[in-house]
Amino acid sequence: MIAPIVVLLNGVLVPAVPPALLVAGSVMVPVAPIVTRFAERVAVDPSGDILIEARGHRCQFRVGRAVAACDGRNTALEFAPFIEDGTAFVPLGDIARALGGEVSFDRASGTAELRLEPLHRLETPPPSGAPPGGPDPALTPGPGPTTPSPEPLSSPRPRRTPLPALPS
Repeated sequence: MIAPIVVLLNGVLVPAVPPALLVAGSVMVPVAPIVTRFAERVAVDPSGDILIEARGHRCQFRVGRAVAACDGRNTALEFAPFIEDGTAFVPLGDIARALGGEVSFDRASGTAELRLEPLHRLETPPPSGAPPGGPDPALTPGPGPTTPSPEPLSSPRPRRTPLPALPS
């Protein structure tokens, strides 16, 4: 049975035309646009060779073969990659395992989610001049000395000097 599948990458929908497919119990994803979202380099050769480089790993697939070479080791695949209407499809679960990620599949909603750790953690830099790791409590300024605010003098007085008359 072949059914279209929705794919999420770390909780974010990955729009795909053509969509991912559920084929014989395996989630098969199109190389473009889904695999290209998380791989640094993807190449599909007209002869059926598929190269995926991501996160320091290198995986080579071949259309029609249920074996892939990932990082120099041959690995059996859930389902052989195939080409349909000019688009190459590869098994999502096998790619996830090769890259150190996880795939969960919800059959009821037809959704597959790929979870990959971020390559770089974003950190907020310390304020300018602050020591790394955050401010030192001993160096953190407390409330400053209070200076008395000037008392208002008196309200401004109206001008009592007559203005010169303007010629009419």
